[in-house]
Amino acid sequence: MFDFLIRQVLLVAGVKAVKELSKPETRKKLFDGAEKVVDDIKAAGIQAVTAAENQIKEEQYNARRKAKAEQASSLHAIDTSSGDIDSLRKAAFQASEGGDYDRAIGICTKILKLDPKDTKALSIRGSVYSAVGEYDTAQADFNKALSIDPEEPAVFEGQAFMCYSKGELDNALLNINKAIRLDPDDGDFYWLRGKVYFDKEDVEKAIFDFSTALKSDIKDTLKEQAHTLRGIAFLNKSEFEQAENDLTSAIEINPDNAEAYTYRGLVYINQEESEKAQDDLNKALEINPENTTALELRAAMYTGLGDIDKAKEDLDKAISLKPENIDELIESRKKLEEDAD
Repeated sequence: MFDFLIRQVLLVAGVKAVKELSKPETRKKLFDGAEKVVDDIKAAGIQAVTAAENQIKEEQYNARRKAKAEQASSLHAIDTSSGDIDSLRKAAFQASEGGDYDRAIGICTKILKLDPKDTKALSIRGSVYSAVGEYDTAQADFNKALSIDPEEPAVFEGQAFMCYSKGELDNALLNINKAIRLDPDDGDFYWLRGKVYFDKEDVEKAIFDFSTALKSDIKDTLKEQAHTLRGIAFLNKSEFEQAENDLTSAIEINPDNAEAYTYRGLVYINQEESEKAQDDLNKALEINPENTTALELRAAMYTGLGDIDKAKEDLDKAISLKPENIDELIESRKKLEEDAD
């Protein structure tokens, strides 16, 4: 997603980088030994680390789970030994959003023994099964819930999450649109649809949905992601001021948001504020030393500043973390060399 942003920075840093790379000794230092690095990595069989946008995707369920857990935090002392279905639903919801999946499934199953037509319990249990990758079992619960109440928004939301986690973006969009039609005031639904549009690279629609979600009463963890992704979307449009504002808002919510620091660093590179860019990229790597996007961006910065040893060090580390992208990274090196000629 938006991989070309990394390549854009080479153009932004082009004047200094090309000037430096025009020196034969510089090019030799930067590219010398690249083939050995590749061979060593392939021989070691180092596993790939996902790219920044996939890291965001992998964290999306946890972000929502934490947000809902905040909402349910006052319920942690609920007595599940009672037969009160409302209290049991709240306990199941809390367990689900807190990651205690076995407990959530157990409580939902208890509810369904008391009332086999409880669509809320079916929705919660279906979402839990989806979260642990038991998609067929999850779909069975969703189907049963819809057979009882075909207009239950939570079921369509659960199905949308399941489709999203499976990479079925069109089906995710279909389901979340149904949820929004049934409950157009739920900001969580717009947050999820914004993520779907973001992954589909429909920047304008993603920005619209994140903006709608941010106007509603969503929790801070969801606000953090909405600001982060909307900031990246604005960056993609070269709307740097809006991107900076969003990414700064994300950092204010969570000072350990490595992705926000990474992409704000790219904003600063585009604005030719090298000190701020370097500070942000350093911070991103302090939080997550395996952030390959930050490594690639910082390598480009170091190249522009003439610090070729540091650039080579960052690129070699990025290659070691992303062996599946070896060819792309080596091609980037070659492209720099060609541009310098």
